[in-house]
Amino acid sequence: MNWLEISVETEAAAVETVCAVMHEYGEGGVSVHQDVIPDDEDAAYHYDSSRPTIVSTYVPATDDGLRRREAIVAAFGHLTAFKLADIGEVRSREVADEDWANAWKEYFQPMRFGRRLVVKPSWQAFASRPDDLVVELDPGMAFGTGLHQTTALCLEMLENYVQPGMRVLDQGAGSGILSLAAARLGAGHVVAVDVSEVAVLTARENVARNGLDNLITVLPGSAVPGTAEWAATHPPLPEGLPRSYDLVVANIIANVIIALAPRFAEVLVPGCLLIASGIIREREEEVRAALQAAGFSVERAEHRDEWVALVARRS
Repeated sequence: MNWLEISVETEAAAVETVCAVMHEYGEGGVSVHQDVIPDDEDAAYHYDSSRPTIVSTYVPATDDGLRRREAIVAAFGHLTAFKLADIGEVRSREVADEDWANAWKEYFQPMRFGRRLVVKPSWQAFASRPDDLVVELDPGMAFGTGLHQTTALCLEMLENYVQPGMRVLDQGAGSGILSLAAARLGAGHVVAVDVSEVAVLTARENVARNGLDNLITVLPGSAVPGTAEWAATHPPLPEGLPRSYDLVVANIIANVIIALAPRFAEVLVPGCLLIASGIIREREEEVRAALQAAGFSVERAEHRDEWVALVARRS
């Protein structure tokens, strides 16, 4: 299948809004890209904040995809007309699946996160250290390589909080990168869920590539597995899957985290943690308020450029 890649340049303050629009109409998630400047030879890097942020999504190169593109253009037109966001021209180009894979290969390199986690492209060799926990990844057309600040923050936090045998939920799994990391860190079972069929397929392929089929289950869905909402709107969960969790990680966007906060509280074991990321600094207080209203207390906040990751404990 061919795809339309739809991209815009935008200011940091508008990234959350642009992502929300693209989530509504795109497939496979949303990619937020800033140029990376390598720091040294050990896979360290930082982001070039002098360059604009580029937000992209994909739609099928079909009549339906063209209609979705026009809906995106119209939504951004309304935002700019009322001076609600500084959004550049909407650009699009047709790409094939293989072209997308080749484009990733140009800049996706092995990267270290925290003390032991390494994320490497499936197409590159890598000489690991004895204690390295290596995740092999081919993101395909799903969001999640570790290049983005929010993913990097989640990876580093997972290393701090995953304990052996934990039941982990990865809501909005994308490429499956966080699920794979949790499994490598010793989780007993990970349930990964994403609304995008493209992301579900990609995550399942990455799970198989890493030989972790026995530890990670990838499900399609828009609700939180284990909640009453899931039971009412989705097929029953497979036998043996957890209905409650010791840790939830959600690298999505502020609006979705706010909406799902009560559902996360519903499935988290009391006293256990939610790692929430994909939050623009300007929305941090809104997310904190929603988490508090749902019965969470925020224990930690990590900031990287304009992005925030929160760790909240369920009361």
